[in-house]
Amino acid sequence: VMKNKIIALSVLLSILSGGCVNMQQSKDLLTIDVTKDYPQKEFALQDIFDIDYIPLDTSRTFTTMGYMQDISKDMIIVRNLKLSSDGDIFIFDRKGKGIRKINRQGSGSEEYSFLLRVTLDEEHEELFVVDNRSKKVYIYDLQGNFKRSFKNIEGASYDRVFNLGSDYLICNDGDNLFTDEIKNIFYIISKQDGRLIKEIHIPYDKKKTSLIINKEQTKSARPRNEEFVPFHDSWILMDHSSDTIYRVFTDKRVVPFIARTPSIQSMETEIFLYPSVLTDRYYFMQTVKKVYDFSSRVGLPRTDLMYDMKENIIYEYSLYNADYVHKEFVSLGYGGIAFINKEIAFVKTLEAPDLVDAYKNGNLKGKLKEIAASLDEESNPVLMIAKYKQKK
Repeated sequence: VMKNKIIALSVLLSILSGGCVNMQQSKDLLTIDVTKDYPQKEFALQDIFDIDYIPLDTSRTFTTMGYMQDISKDMIIVRNLKLSSDGDIFIFDRKGKGIRKINRQGSGSEEYSFLLRVTLDEEHEELFVVDNRSKKVYIYDLQGNFKRSFKNIEGASYDRVFNLGSDYLICNDGDNLFTDEIKNIFYIISKQDGRLIKEIHIPYDKKKTSLIINKEQTKSARPRNEEFVPFHDSWILMDHSSDTIYRVFTDKRVVPFIARTPSIQSMETEIFLYPSVLTDRYYFMQTVKKVYDFSSRVGLPRTDLMYDMKENIIYEYSLYNADYVHKEFVSLGYGGIAFINKEIAFVKTLEAPDLVDAYKNGNLKGKLKEIAASLDEESNPVLMIAKYKQKK
């Protein structure tokens, strides 16, 4: 109780203090004012991460859009990004050589009807396939042989399912976006049979949603940022209705991690704060304002923010890839970024036609230039792997 009072007092003091730095006196919690203008900073991607490039082997069997699903020390798993779901799961080795293609899409009891997400359990050599049409999770071995399946917990439609230690999965309810019901949306479930281990309670007063609906045109828009991202062996959870972003550990502890101000509950036009890539020194985040013009298809303005723990300052950042002659800027918010695991901070898919054009225009250097020289416009994508820098 006393610790909670101290945290609450620290949040209040940080809100009132102003200035570039808006952090709690408690070492556990950072407070971000989503309406402030922060000093700008520009730096190279390579200053923060060790960057590698992996060209995916192109052949008739392994032709893929390269939508990243998971990666381990030995393999890379991708699928095609199609709303109709062709069911293909591609497995490459860490050098990008094709190993096998798996497709268990169908109407049988051992088959998924819609491939939404694939998660690798490297320890148990299992693939967890999320099927949001049948509201089930199917488990296969690495050869594609069926092992078991389980239903989603009642009332939930899983959108993301990830490893939480050896025995559990952490998942979120994607249908929460379309309802005004106040409910918990993050769950810890058993890897073996899908039973509910724990509902993660994130308190708030009134339901908020990022979904913008145009009823006249029956259209909708939303930011599509990730609502939970990895940080070493834990996960960072964001609920649109809450002023606090939480951290969940493998022992199922849930602790406050980042606070935002002003309160989302007080905003008529909401500005959401999404976590993205997190390192031991930098926390990358993105704010998104809930406005959208359906006639011009313009809206959802975004601001990239970074907290530097060493300098104790929040910046609006610009991050560029130094392997381009002319600065190629990279946002670590939404847009082709896949958040992975404790070895790899993120993976970004680089499309072959873009790299071919950049090579022809003399805009590449180093290893990326060498790889692009061997590509054509029909080649598979190249994966940009951003690893956490090793401490020296």
